[in-house]
Amino acid sequence: MKIINDKTSLIQKARIKRKAEIMHYLIEAFKGFDCPVYLFGSYATEKFHGNSDVDILIVTPEQLKDKHYRAACNRMSALDMDYDILVTDSMARLDQSIINSLQIVSLQPSQIQSKVMVSRNQGGMALIRHDRIIDWHVSSTLDLTNF
Repeated sequence: MKIINDKTSLIQKARIKRKAEIMHYLIEAFKGFDCPVYLFGSYATEKFHGNSDVDILIVTPEQLKDKHYRAACNRMSALDMDYDILVTDSMARLDQSIINSLQIVSLQPSQIQSKVMVSRNQGGMALIRHDRIIDWHVSSTLDLTNF
């Protein structure tokens, strides 16, 4: 039984390290991006495998979708991995499974203060702000519909 636990622990440590590398890349790549960017999917939930791609979500007004999609493609090109970019003008259009796995990569400081209610008693989410990762917990009252 101990061997299985050690192996699981090693796999989990490797996943945590790989996710941290991906998050570091995304944070650097999307510094100063004009709209919110989120990691979602298997890397966000740490259930990725060797062939998993990196899924990012961009929330932007309808008239800017193409512009922000192209800009995101340019920023993702150096990742040297497969990736998918989902662009939406409203969180309300998203499947609940996507919403449940969101990890914030880039937000404007005004959006952080006005939209995120912080509670240390809820599920965890990594909040990226000003070149550093702050472990915050997002309240169940988080209103993502207007991002």
